[in-house]
Amino acid sequence: SRRAIINVVKVLEIHSVSLTLVGAHAVLLRTMDLDVPRMPTGDGDLGVTPGLVGAAPSIGALLAAAGYEHRTTARPGLWGRRPYDEIDGTQSFREKIDLLAPHGLSGTRSRTKRSVPALQAEHGKLAVGNALGLELAAFNRSRMTIPDLADPRLSGEIFVAEIPALLLAKGSKVGERVREPRKGPVRDKDLGDL
Repeated sequence: SRRAIINVVKVLEIHSVSLTLVGAHAVLLRTMDLDVPRMPTGDGDLGVTPGLVGAAPSIGALLAAAGYEHRTTARPGLWGRRPYDEIDGTQSFREKIDLLAPHGLSGTRSRTKRSVPALQAEHGKLAVGNALGLELAAFNRSRMTIPDLADPRLSGEIFVAEIPALLLAKGSKVGERVREPRKGPVRDKDLGDL
């Protein structure tokens, strides 16, 4: 999943100022000097700050041209590339990326809608989703080089959320899942990231 992040950052390079690495990979980068157990993750989470995204080219068009497709149409912002069939017959992707705008900057008034009205006119309804708790990551971030875990010769440059922004994001995710179990269980990995 680290290589998926590096790949998508290159694809979306024209919008790079709006992208911030959040989620488990950001936690790994910010805590690499700590002697703590690491939990693997299967996708890359990129925060997208709507006010910093250019009008063109479209995020969706750039991703589609690079071979990405929507992993689902039920929730915006979930992209995949290099599909394969699981043993049970379901489709999965070797590269999975979640593009998520901070809910408070997305232009939606509803707490339950996952769309990003602030980006829909130029980028479409499914290009980017939104999530509570990412607001601080739009500001509390710094540029880092992120190496590929399998091949350290490969790397990319991206803004990475700082520790306060990561605590807010993970805390919001855990809190949302505690309040609304239908959104998924609180996992050991989430608490480990915190």
